[in-house]
Amino acid sequence: MDFALAVLRLRRSTHHQSRDFCSPQDFEILLHSSLGSSKLRTLLQFRTKRNEDPTEAVLRFARRIQGVLSRRAVPIPVYTSTVDVPCSSSFPSPPLICLPLTDLDFDAEKFDKNAEFCNFAHVLNDALNESPSLDLPTRHFVRRIEEWLAIEQRGSLGFLSSLFHLKASAERTRLCVHNPAYDPQLAYFCRSILGQNGSAELRYNSSYLEEAVKQSNKTRAKMIQLDKYDQYQMNPLYGAKHSYKRKIEAPEYYAKGRKIIRIQKATEIKSPKELWELHYPLHKAAFDGDAQRTKMLLAQGWDPNVKDDDTWTPLHYAAFYNKLDVCSELLLHSKIDVNITNKTGITALHFAALNAHEYVVELILTHSRAQTDIKDNTGRTAYDLCANMPKKEWQDVANLLRKRMEPSKIEVHLSSGLTLQVKVNDVKEATAGEVRDQIFAELELDKSAEAIFAIWIMNSRLSLQLNAEQKIMKNIEKWKDYIEKWGDEPSSPHATDDEVRIVFQRDAKTFVRDEEFAVCCHTVIYLLLECKTSNRTKSTFP
Repeated sequence: MDFALAVLRLRRSTHHQSRDFCSPQDFEILLHSSLGSSKLRTLLQFRTKRNEDPTEAVLRFARRIQGVLSRRAVPIPVYTSTVDVPCSSSFPSPPLICLPLTDLDFDAEKFDKNAEFCNFAHVLNDALNESPSLDLPTRHFVRRIEEWLAIEQRGSLGFLSSLFHLKASAERTRLCVHNPAYDPQLAYFCRSILGQNGSAELRYNSSYLEEAVKQSNKTRAKMIQLDKYDQYQMNPLYGAKHSYKRKIEAPEYYAKGRKIIRIQKATEIKSPKELWELHYPLHKAAFDGDAQRTKMLLAQGWDPNVKDDDTWTPLHYAAFYNKLDVCSELLLHSKIDVNITNKTGITALHFAALNAHEYVVELILTHSRAQTDIKDNTGRTAYDLCANMPKKEWQDVANLLRKRMEPSKIEVHLSSGLTLQVKVNDVKEATAGEVRDQIFAELELDKSAEAIFAIWIMNSRLSLQLNAEQKIMKNIEKWKDYIEKWGDEPSSPHATDDEVRIVFQRDAKTFVRDEEFAVCCHTVIYLLLECKTSNRTKSTFP
């Protein structure tokens, strides 16, 4: 039986970091490169014997190659639904097995000399774009692996820990609770495996019981070290109150001289989930998406910023599970901290961006105190979590965050000393004429006064007037060159240049008759007066 083997491991940058969710950027996958000029990359192909369990075959093969006990091999459903299953006439796809690894020094050549680990995000991008560097089955398998990882992580917060870090059952077995001397057949088997004399008659009367137990315990412990037993438990006192033939041989040493302690059982033991629901009802309402209950609990005085045992707030749960109505109720609360982080430094905006919940991201960004530049413990912002994902849903969220991160207003100083925040379409491409028109609209100035005012860029050493078609930011970037060519000498050798300002003031080419013909309102007269007063004080022109 043939099947495809997907060897996954965490990247070195995320190997020792606690994560609630990992994107394809955090994984590496082992690919085989074919010889020749085509360099076609495929998943590893594996063949098992007839009626052999593929997962057991993979673990046995990995153990032989690595020399250590692999943790687990997990089968991945090749198709998400019956609709995706090919018809009977098509060639069936082989089963897909995932082998998770945590050994960063793992040598890929031991599996395949032509194999190497590749960034899973890059491979996924090639698969989504139908790159010819991947064969057709590998493209389908890569897309299926990404969907499987995303679904399992959203379904269980401890999925990654269980997949990569939880030790195998054989490694976790460190204690054997039993009385091997109570079962002659097992004691005989253990001794024969270890090369001891198993044919000798075993006597279990009271005089030999203690020595037999001691020796058999050592034997069984040795068996566990040799991985001959996964787990073995026996209760030697089972049925001691009932009459049966070997009752006299029951090992009284087990509880000899000790009083029987009767422990009263609790009438009701609550599970961790029930305790969580009891202690954090607002978190539970957010998790369930119950907006009405969320509103009621907030009205009763429950704090929306309280963290549960996992350091999540109700807004974290609502953003992670795409509960838009609950997010709306929480954000309307006057004391909500929209930027609060959990133990990994992740905000609710991080979770919404990570899962491509576009409407939740847009809703959070409407909050006046929402910050897009907060970084988690790995140094990534909400934008970083979705910018590298090639799917449309994540790119739409990235565009939302990018627009919020880019400034959309320019600060302009008036000659009176006041400042205006002028809104433009693109800060980098904004021209002096566009900014001047926006100022006229905000100050409600008459169009006849357009020839009187202009946009300037200046500091204490130089003042430059811009033409209407010149781009403001382009000229500010060249300011150092302008200072070297036309700027005044600094007032002292150690003086530093002050910041460049954008100023709205009188056009230097304006004649007095232009001012007389302009329909001047009170604001125009005030601006001209302040400009002339300032220039006369600085002795720039009369």
